[in-house]
Amino acid sequence: NNAKLARDMLFSMGRTANDYFKVYFDKSIFYLEGIEGFVSYKVFKSYAVVLEGPVVRHQEDLPKATSQFELFCRQNALKCFYYRVPEADLSYYMKGGKKKVLIGQEANLYLPGFNLNGKSKKAIRNGVNHATASGLKIKIYKPPVKDGLLQQLEAVSDDWLSYNDRQEIVFSQGMFKWSQLKNEVIFTVEND
Repeated sequence: NNAKLARDMLFSMGRTANDYFKVYFDKSIFYLEGIEGFVSYKVFKSYAVVLEGPVVRHQEDLPKATSQFELFCRQNALKCFYYRVPEADLSYYMKGGKKKVLIGQEANLYLPGFNLNGKSKKAIRNGVNHATASGLKIKIYKPPVKDGLLQQLEAVSDDWLSYNDRQEIVFSQGMFKWSQLKNEVIFTVEND
């Protein structure tokens, strides 16, 4: 089926932390012609909002893939914009006449090679030491996650949403889905 095809493509061609959400239930998939890949998007009013950009096997296909998708958008009276474009891909969009708008920042790091040694990591070390002294601990829960933990996490999530008068931002963040979280690795920061 189409969803399985997109998941299989992501498995072999995906390269970002947001890939998981490109095949999330709220997305539509546009399969590219003549290029191995697809575009994950959601229609909002008269816009096609693309999560990051096309998923393609070869990065040099990115301009052709965006052109193909943007033609589809024009044919369907949609304006197109790309949300959370990886910095490494910005030049492709800028060459195509797109403008960038900085909405926020994200940091990615390679965990196996990461450490807190050296002067440049002093501020992070201080933060970790302060959190540890305050009684905070990082815990890792492997699947299947126990229902009691999911119940606690759901209460924290619901409380945060209520306190901040917000709803879940599903598009690039997902949502609290008990059945999915039960089968995921979960990291928490906890105190006694």
